[in-house]
Amino acid sequence: MKLRQRLIVSISLVTGVSLTGAFVGVSALFELAQHRSFDEALIAVAKSEAREVSRFHFRFSERPGPAMSDVGPLNNFGVIYGEDGAVLTASAPFEGAPPDLRRIPHTRLVPFDLPRPSLPLRAVLTEIPGAKGKLMLIAASRADLDASAAFLHKAMLVAL
Repeated sequence: MKLRQRLIVSISLVTGVSLTGAFVGVSALFELAQHRSFDEALIAVAKSEAREVSRFHFRFSERPGPAMSDVGPLNNFGVIYGEDGAVLTASAPFEGAPPDLRRIPHTRLVPFDLPRPSLPLRAVLTEIPGAKGKLMLIAASRADLDASAAFLHKAMLVAL
């Protein structure tokens, strides 16, 4: 192999590896920022709902969820658990099969993924102030979050 060919191969490899590294870094930072923003909005909604839910006889308000895109606010889904872990009330899609509180090993106000067969959710568990032992689970769809990440990955692959 001639010097010119080796130089072209070397420069192509270095450029490819550098671009790939840059795209992976940008993608990771973008996803981290999106998750952080989504989680902050979800925690804010959970705190707000927790403060108000006892005034509504442990029912959820009709207020829209956190705004995560130009499309508008997301729908909130929730479950209120009694002192013994029994479900007091649940909104769609939890009405038929709410998550078992014993299977939610997460600490209060720390967002986590709640896998559902047809609708992946991001959720947070919080205590209800003034209602000893009652807990509330607030969740929102991850669809916009996942769609944004998928679009970014496709765009970067095309650019690469």
